[in-house]
Amino acid sequence: MTKHSTSLKLKGVNISTLEGRPLFNDLNMVFEGEKVAVIGRNGIGKSTLLKVMAGIQEPDQGEVRFREQPCLVSQQLPSSVETVLKAITSINISSLEKELKELGFPEPSEIMHSNNFSYGEIRKLHLLLAKLISPDMLLLDEPTEDLDERGVEWLIDWILSWEKGLIVVSHDRLLLSHFKHFFIISESGCSYFSGSFNELSLLLEDQALDAEKQYIKQINMLDRKEEHRVKVTRRRRRKKNFGRISELERCTPKSRLNTKRGKAQVNQGKAARIEQDRISTERKRTLVSRRALSVNLPLELPDIKIDVLGNNTPVVLESISAKFDKGYLFKDIDLSIGYEKFAIVGSNGVGKTTLLNIIVGNTKPFSGKVSIDGNLGWISQGGANWMTDESLFARLMIYSGSQKTDEVTRVLLMHKFPIALAERPISSLSPGERVRAALICLFHQKPGIQILVLDEPTFSLDFVGETSLRKALKAWKGTLIVVSHNREFLKSIGVSKTLEPGRIN
Repeated sequence: MTKHSTSLKLKGVNISTLEGRPLFNDLNMVFEGEKVAVIGRNGIGKSTLLKVMAGIQEPDQGEVRFREQPCLVSQQLPSSVETVLKAITSINISSLEKELKELGFPEPSEIMHSNNFSYGEIRKLHLLLAKLISPDMLLLDEPTEDLDERGVEWLIDWILSWEKGLIVVSHDRLLLSHFKHFFIISESGCSYFSGSFNELSLLLEDQALDAEKQYIKQINMLDRKEEHRVKVTRRRRRKKNFGRISELERCTPKSRLNTKRGKAQVNQGKAARIEQDRISTERKRTLVSRRALSVNLPLELPDIKIDVLGNNTPVVLESISAKFDKGYLFKDIDLSIGYEKFAIVGSNGVGKTTLLNIIVGNTKPFSGKVSIDGNLGWISQGGANWMTDESLFARLMIYSGSQKTDEVTRVLLMHKFPIALAERPISSLSPGERVRAALICLFHQKPGIQILVLDEPTFSLDFVGETSLRKALKAWKGTLIVVSHNREFLKSIGVSKTLEPGRIN
């Protein structure tokens, strides 16, 4: 299976979050030139693990050894491309112009004078640099994020031909279908799987179902024990009251009555504490098993109602244009969007996010006018516009208008969002978790929203999260404007019309 000597080794590694939450304990791994895909739910610690492997972050305990420092292309990339451009153009290879052309870039001499790059183009440049450097060990964190179809095809082609060590963190099913080695991270521990991605998916589904059944069984058992404890407590209270009456009728001396009562209370107290400790221990065991389950956050909309206004076209664009550098990014876009699902599509750099920012009012167009009739809620890529130190719990209280803790808790439970995550600052959540948190707030906002605007909503979502998102958006009855490269995702949520700047379908 291996072609090289050991290129990366982790021995007894412990890793925790900044808040002290354990992510990995006594982790031992050896990589010898394999191509390995790392999978796991949002927030489980995949990106942190890559940083430790790359030598960028020190583990809390243990050793990380590598023959040559790995090259990491992070999920979160700097917006400035000056450094990466200089590095790319300084590499003297004959194929550089061909590589840039395959990715849709102009010639090297022209690209150096450009200062307007989309998120996808920035990622392409970082991935290209990593390919040209050709390190001993390459680490890629969500490499298909932001990439258009052309970029994804290019990435998969050179990953298939890569002959050195490669570790990829991804939720992209197309990319994962090309791997045979998988490192699975979950709350119950880490494991290795060798086989196809389809075989792994079936295995994980079976394991999740078994874990759910075991959890339900434990919860039902605890409920029965709680019910039994309440009955016993009531029976003892009745006996205690009856005993007092009997003692009074017999005129038992007060000192003797107090002695008997004290002994009974001590014995009953010990028994109650023992029973309570036993139930508490079982609750902790159940909690551990609950954390080991796949986090399922179905953003179902059982009671979300859209207050449809009289205007059937809540979003109207009139002659919208945007300029950059030497020319127009797009020009004279006229568009009316009703209560429908509308997608903005196209290659990296055509102005999708720019147009979205014009619609929500974050960017002024070079010319033209945008009219919005209704309440608008929007989530930028990875929930970047929701980076706040407030918790989801606190933010949901504000958005829903409820100051009752139990009501907000019921909303979180309805969406199956972990209470522990809901109490953390939203800025500390992973991009996928942050998008989910933002959607919950918007779905329960009062007064309600009629227009929902999303930029690459599948960004960093795990498999369960994306499935849940599809269900939620398919059920959405208001106006939906979404930017996405994933045509299959757009079809699944019922998009009826698409726009590629300069062309409407």
